[in-house]
Amino acid sequence: MKTNLTILFLLLMNICIAQMIEDEQLLSKVFSDEQLELMSQREIDYWLELFHHPKNINKLSLSDAQVILALTYDEVEVLTNYRKKFGKFVLVDEIDRLNWSIQTKERVKKAIYVAKIDESNMSVKQRWLSPDQHYLMLNTTMKYPLSKGFTENYYQGVPLSSQLRFKWKKRNDYSFALNLDHNEGEIWFWNHKQRSYGVSHASGHISLYNKGIFSKICLGDYQMISGQGLVFGGGYFLGKGSDPILSVIRGQDGIREYASMSNAGFMRGVATSIKITKNLSTDLFLSSKRLNVNFKDKDFTINNSLVLYDSTLIGRKNNLSETLIGGRLGWKNETFSTHLNFMQVNYSTPKQDLNHDIKLSAETQSIRNMSLDMSYRWKNLYFISEVANDLNNNYAISTSLFIGLLKGVDWSVLYRDYDVAYQAPYSYSVSEGSQVSNEQGFYMGFKVNPNKKLNMTFFFDVFKFPSSTYLNNGGREGNEWKLNTSYVLKKGQQIHFVCSYKEKGRYYANDSSRVKQYTQEHWVKYSLKYSLAVAKFLNWSVRGLVTQYQLDQWKTGYMFLQDVGYNNPMKWSVFTRIAMFYSPSYETRLYAYEKNLRYSYSFPPYYGIGWKSYILMKYKFGRGNSIQVRWAYTVFNDRQSVVSTWNSRNGNTIQEVGVQLFLKI
Repeated sequence: MKTNLTILFLLLMNICIAQMIEDEQLLSKVFSDEQLELMSQREIDYWLELFHHPKNINKLSLSDAQVILALTYDEVEVLTNYRKKFGKFVLVDEIDRLNWSIQTKERVKKAIYVAKIDESNMSVKQRWLSPDQHYLMLNTTMKYPLSKGFTENYYQGVPLSSQLRFKWKKRNDYSFALNLDHNEGEIWFWNHKQRSYGVSHASGHISLYNKGIFSKICLGDYQMISGQGLVFGGGYFLGKGSDPILSVIRGQDGIREYASMSNAGFMRGVATSIKITKNLSTDLFLSSKRLNVNFKDKDFTINNSLVLYDSTLIGRKNNLSETLIGGRLGWKNETFSTHLNFMQVNYSTPKQDLNHDIKLSAETQSIRNMSLDMSYRWKNLYFISEVANDLNNNYAISTSLFIGLLKGVDWSVLYRDYDVAYQAPYSYSVSEGSQVSNEQGFYMGFKVNPNKKLNMTFFFDVFKFPSSTYLNNGGREGNEWKLNTSYVLKKGQQIHFVCSYKEKGRYYANDSSRVKQYTQEHWVKYSLKYSLAVAKFLNWSVRGLVTQYQLDQWKTGYMFLQDVGYNNPMKWSVFTRIAMFYSPSYETRLYAYEKNLRYSYSFPPYYGIGWKSYILMKYKFGRGNSIQVRWAYTVFNDRQSVVSTWNSRNGNTIQEVGVQLFLKI
């Protein structure tokens, strides 16, 4: 029987043996759906990493508590007074006694712990047999029917993608982890010389903590964090994100193990943190890894997303070696800290054994970065600054000031100036562009919490690109602002309103001219949501979103959605949504956070004209075991096929089915 409908089944079977909190529920308990939508993936990674590696609340200084736990000045004062009156925390639940908002209490309780016993007296065997985290998880994904890439034999790999995660960790003692990831359609390729071992991406580490003068020793994959991220930005989420205060001020964590499936932004080798004196410490590291490259003329670019769909691409797999050596020397007390950061990166000449008859190669390149960062806390002021340069004396500067203006009102400002040619391969900081270079800007943010009912944040950012950027022939400038407000009407009822505006310069050639002219493009976005707690476990919400875009003329996209959730922590949980969207152009696409299976974070763009519905069900059985099933159905009324090129499928519908089994020991 002929039909115009194409059914896409996404069969996701996750078999987990673990003792840990499910990340999806963990995030939902701490942040609202609207906050999760505004977060970048780096923000999510930061909070999950912190929740899985909590801090000892009794050993945190007030400065560290402010930046790591994301506390305002008023909240730090409440914590200070509580410590003076009652001394050290005995239980994590003591946080409930503080005069903080419910959301702050939940966030902090997930990010801290209180040592109940003196673990230093435990034997090695006892510590090894009592980890805080130990789990093994296998994800396997299959899509059916097969896409054009498989039916026409363009993809030579199997139509399966798989992930394996293993971790065995005891906080402040040891950590062992292994992550394996293989992409759908990619061939299995084993070549020791190219450091390729079958799977698309392999990552792991072995770490030891507090062994004599060594605060941390890490062998394997790791990230380095310091200052404002101008040299070492791994793990930072500095940017214009969900909170105007937290987005510009972040804690300095030094060396951090890498546990993501992403094949970018990490170092591979050995790293150590050494405690020289009470206030003086140093971090040293050595890294060597392979990168994928693309060639253009005599230059090459690094391609972290390369997928080996066929054997002709093997020559580009891990074809470039990167060697890195660096460290930092730091001094720190209760109110002031400073670090001198250094890094030298060398790239080899890419090999020429490609099957595309490419004979060109680039010369060996070196990048050297140095920076000085400092932070100072005094009463209601918190100051952070970093100045960095590279081998060619290009500079980058970032300076932030956080001020508790008055009770319930916090203010932050940030100034940034990145030279046009500044290069730092592991930098990540506040910027409008995708890289820390070729940008100047001034950012200002406010956070207002006059009472427990009203929560309001606002930021304004003015930025400039002094030189040309991708697809633009010259310098540009722009500005952006965003208002985010939530208000509790009464118990169980809340409204949430978000509006934003962005204006950015662009070189654009219309249909009647081949010459690009400088003009401005504009975005205006609105979102209004009403939430109601119908019963103890039953919640209902309705929401509307509008996106407007203008280059030569205004275009509008909108969406209306309704969510219903029943969450019984003992047995059943059911979440469902129905959404109608109208977004005829890509520039007016809309984003809405979707609940999904564990480790499957959904922030999809709603683009086109149609409607979508999904239902997520979870059932708990036995001692901590559970099974989840998710089904989603999307109909597009403006097209006859979904997606494009090798991933295209005929028909205007998509169905997705996911199943997850979780077993706890």
